Amino acid sequence: MIAQLFFAVILNIGVILCASRISYQVFRVQTSLQVMYNNKGTVEPKSLQIVKDMLHVKFPEMTAYGMVKLKPALIVSSFGSVLTYGLLIMNVNRP
Repeated sequence: MIAQLFFAVILNIGVILCASRISYQVFRVQTSLQVMYNNKGTVEPKSLQIVKDMLHVKFPEMTAYGMVKLKPALIVSSFGSVLTYGLLIMNVNRP
């Protein structure tokens, strides 16, 4: 049981870290596109139209069923919840 709990915590940490990195990279791409669009004089008109079209694309945000954004701060809160509820369940089951 302890091994499964440990595995679940490690798995959640990995998913959250990867999802937050994806969100950060999407943000960086959008920022770079905005900079390219603002420097209109240095970009060809055809490329500028492609950049403009890419700026209008909305990337889906990495969430857990639309309830919680997957950010590194979620690791601490989920660990605290698992620890708290784990201690409660252990104390309830004692005779």
